[in-house]
Amino acid sequence: MSENDFDTLDNDPTIPGDGHSGREIIGAEVQSDKGTKSSSLKWVVMLLVVVCIAIVGWIVFSRSSQPAQVSKPAVIENKTEQDKEAFAKLISQAKLLSEQGLLDKAIETLGKAMELSPQDLEAKKLLAELETRREQLKKKQETEKKSKFEQLMQQARANNSKETAKKGLEAVEKALALYPEDSDAVSLKKELEGYLEPKLGDQYTNNLGMKLVYIPAGVFDMGSADGDSDEKPVHKVQITKGFYMGQYEVTQAQYESVMGSNPSYFKGENNPVEEVSWEEAVAFCKKLSSRENKTYRLPTEAEWEYACRAGSTTKYCFGDSESQLGDYAWNDKNSNFSTHPVGQKQQNNWGLYDMHGNVYEWCQDWYGENYYSGSPAIDP
Repeated sequence: MSENDFDTLDNDPTIPGDGHSGREIIGAEVQSDKGTKSSSLKWVVMLLVVVCIAIVGWIVFSRSSQPAQVSKPAVIENKTEQDKEAFAKLISQAKLLSEQGLLDKAIETLGKAMELSPQDLEAKKLLAELETRREQLKKKQETEKKSKFEQLMQQARANNSKETAKKGLEAVEKALALYPEDSDAVSLKKELEGYLEPKLGDQYTNNLGMKLVYIPAGVFDMGSADGDSDEKPVHKVQITKGFYMGQYEVTQAQYESVMGSNPSYFKGENNPVEEVSWEEAVAFCKKLSSRENKTYRLPTEAEWEYACRAGSTTKYCFGDSESQLGDYAWNDKNSNFSTHPVGQKQQNNWGLYDMHGNVYEWCQDWYGENYYSGSPAIDP
């Protein structure tokens, strides 16, 4: 090897050395190779440790970066055998009630069952089915109800006349039982009732043959400015309810038919009964009420005067002149001091006879000399 070659080796930067002989250099190369292998092994180990640490770090980071999740434990129903039996029994009852069409009770029973097992799928499914059926049933019932209502209203309208008002009223009342607030039905009912409500002068004959005339409610001036002191002062009175009043005085035949006797002094079947006390007159009304199954009573003084006046404001129902009194009443000038058969004189404007004569007539209330001064203005 030439000198130049050694120089080249000494100066080769790729070979470690410090300019010694070639042998030394070669020995140095062998020693350097052993150190390099040891150093490489350390680096491999260190690299593996770093990789492991990196992997562990990545796992920790990836877990910490995910949203926190709350652990939800599975629902575990810890039922006792008694609860299970009660649940099963309630379910069976609900099904039976459903089959019977008692949906409300079935749903109520099913609710009790679900209190024992809220998550039971069978119960939830059954509840949904029952609620659907109930809703369908309600719609069906409402449709049938409306149809029935319309049929009844048609019947009522078809009988909207005086002759058939009673039948029409029955139909509209049934319709109102279905829909009480229906304005058409309410209006039709009032119209039909108008046909049936008695009018002034309408007559009714009972089983005894007594004829009664309807006197409507109203207001009148009671008393007389020219009369006796117990007829003063004149005051306004309201009669709030209509009533039926005998068209004629009670005859002796009628009284005897009810009471079994005739106390009259002036005999005559069609003459008015007389010699009757107030108590006996009241007893007659009570027996007649029982016999006719209707309420009969004596009129109050206000009702009697209201019916006698018949809408007039004069001294008599026909006017102020006594010259016409004989046309309307048996009195001391034409009666020969005896009673006469009822209904032979003229009637007043409301169809009542003998209101001004023939016999005195009892009233329901007691006599009071100063009663007019403080009597009630309404239905005294």
